Amino acid sequence: NYSNQIPITLDARWYNDLEFESKLPPYFRHRIVENHFFAQAMCFEPQLSRARIIMVKYFTILVILDDTFDRYASLPEAEGLANSLE
Repeated sequence: NYSNQIPITLDARWYNDLEFESKLPPYFRHRIVENHFFAQAMCFEPQLSRARIIMVKYFTILVILDDTFDRYASLPEAEGLANSLE
């Protein structure tokens, strides 16, 4: 369906404009398409395309934060970050 392709293009453009891959450590998982399909499953109606775009951006940032948290945080730092996010 062509209407489903447009949000992927917008998400990919946002991702490439911010140059996430060049600015992030190599452990970062490139998962924008997976995030898009997850958002597509939650908001599948055509009128919810803006919600899908926002959700993909949110989930991409969440994956970056989660990977950084898992890889580099010591226990006290992890607890401090978890408390601040609450």
